[in-house]
Amino acid sequence: MLNDIEPGTEVFIDANIFLYDILEHWRYGEVCKTFLEDVNRGKYSSLTSVLVCNEVFHRTMIAEVVEKYEIEPKSVVSYLKRNRDIIKGLKKLGMLWRILSE
Repeated sequence: MLNDIEPGTEVFIDANIFLYDILEHWRYGEVCKTFLEDVNRGKYSSLTSVLVCNEVFHRTMIAEVVEKYEIEPKSVVSYLKRNRDIIKGLKKLGMLWRILSE
C-alpha cells in the first residue's frame, strides 16, 4: 500500500490520508501518520487541493464536535450555526490550522 511507493514519486494526497492521521483511525492512522512524516522529510513529492483541505477541515470539525459535545453527526452543522463560539475552542481544528499555516 503506502509502503510500496518508490521514493521520489510525486503523489496526490487525498483527504482520507490526512483524516486517518488526524482522527487516529484504529487501522490506518499510524501508517498514514508515517506516510505524512515521510512526505515532510522529502521522501516523496506531494500535492493536494483546496477542496481536499476544505474537506479535511470540515470533517475534523464535525468529528471533534461529535466527540466533545456528544451530538449526532447529522445535527452538528445546525448546532454550530447556533453556537459559533465553540469553533474557537476546537483543539484538533486549531492544531490543523497551525500546521497548515507553517
